[in-house]
Amino acid sequence: MKKIIILFLCLINIPAIACSCYELTTKEAISNARIVFKGKVISKVLTHDLSALSTIKTSDTTNINYLMTQRLLMAVIKIKINKRYKGKTTSDTVTVITPNNGASCGFNFIIGNEYIVYATNYDATFRSSKFERRSKDINTYWTNLCSRTMLSDQSEENQIKKILRE
Repeated sequence: MKKIIILFLCLINIPAIACSCYELTTKEAISNARIVFKGKVISKVLTHDLSALSTIKTSDTTNINYLMTQRLLMAVIKIKINKRYKGKTTSDTVTVITPNNGASCGFNFIIGNEYIVYATNYDATFRSSKFERRSKDINTYWTNLCSRTMLSDQSEENQIKKILRE
C-alpha cells in the first residue's frame, strides 16, 4: 500500500513556484527603487487582505499572478526611518509590504532589527502586463528578496552614499 501511495504522489503534477532572482549591484538597486532608507522594524503583521494599503489593477482575474496574490500571506511591516538616501515620505515611519516567506520572494524582517531597504511603490514580485498592485499612499512601499534589501551594513551605506554623490 505504501508503494502505491508514493507512486501516486510522484505522478501528481503540481506546479511549484519559487523565488528566483539575480543579485543586483547597489547602483542597480538604487535605480530600481522609489525609496532607499535605513530603518528599524517596529511591528510586523501577517495578512491576506491588503485592500486598505494597495490597489489592484488587472484585466484578467484568471491570471496566475492575480490568483496567487489572493491566497498569499503578506507581511505588513512598520519601519521607523533613521536615514533616508532616496525618495520622499510624509512621515518618519513607513509601511513596507513583502510576501511572508522566501519561497515567494518575501524578505524576512525581524522586529527590532535595523535594515537598509530598497523599495518601490508597486508589487514587483507578481507584476505582469495584465496585473499590477500599487501602494495607495506615499508612506507605503513594497520590497522583496530580489531588491537588495538587507540587514544594516556600513559598507552598503558607504556604497549608497558614494553612488548618490556621483
